Amino acid sequence: MNLLTLGTPGSVTGGQRELMDKFEHGTFEVLKHNEAIAIAELAQSFNFFSNWRSRDFVIAIYRIWMAEKISFNEVVAAVKNNSNMLTQQANFKEYIFKIEQIVNIGKRNRIILT
Repeated sequence: MNLLTLGTPGSVTGGQRELMDKFEHGTFEVLKHNEAIAIAELAQSFNFFSNWRSRDFVIAIYRIWMAEKISFNEVVAAVKNNSNMLTQQANFKEYIFKIEQIVNIGKRNRIILT
């Protein structure tokens, strides 16, 4: 619902209950369709990972993408090449840390993703 209303994954305004009420009462409006599709496509780039649809993973991917510290295609390629290292994590911060570890394999200078 956040994706479709705010164009961002996760609750950034604390209005999750309000969105649920609107949905339950049939007054929910899709305001950020294109943004939601773009973020879903970013996450789908990792469809080789079984948890690519999880909320925390999508938030991590979104934050990495928004930080623009590295080409997103480079992130996808690095993770795909080391897909066995990407495992389910407890929250989005741990996903970011794990992806950062993977991206930095073999690099002399560490890249911080967010």
